[in-house]
Amino acid sequence: MRSNARTELDTAIAERTALGWRVESRTATQATLIKRRRPNRILHAMLAVLNVLAQGSGSLTPLGTSTRERLLLEVDAEGSLTVHPLEGHEQGPAARVRHET
Repeated sequence: MRSNARTELDTAIAERTALGWRVESRTATQATLIKRRRPNRILHAMLAVLNVLAQGSGSLTPLGTSTRERLLLEVDAEGSLTVHPLEGHEQGPAARVRHET
């Protein structure tokens, strides 16, 4: 593998970690990144209370749990980066990014 490909992967990881992603695993050609999204607990609690009041009875539903997004970053020997969303998240098909050097 050329050093350009490794540099490309390093750059892609750095860009995403600056946006709140963290590295879950890493090899020379791939990295799996994860981002945790916390629910708005105040809004969820307010909606649960309103739901109970509207129904006249019932119990509060438990607060939402956090969700996680995962990405697989792959780089080939030519330095082309491919980003794959993992676990069926709504991020569309894999995005192929070509960087010319």
